[in-house]
Amino acid sequence: MDLTEKLDYSSAVAFLGYSLIMSILRSFNVRDEAARVMVAAPLLAFLTTHILFINFYKLDYGIASILFLSSF
Repeated sequence: MDLTEKLDYSSAVAFLGYSLIMSILRSFNVRDEAARVMVAAPLLAFLTTHILFINFYKLDYGIASILFLSSF
């Protein structure tokens, strides 16, 4: 897998993860800084692990293409 493909998938996961975190924080009107960290930290840990997994272990093209096609 070449570098541009890794960057493409990684940036897509990072963008979707950031959007998910921000939508949760805004939907539930989380104002306290400690509560924001408690919500965001597990999601950031999962996203980081997922990005490392798809870049350094295995990128399943079948699942990626199914997810891409199901978004339409």
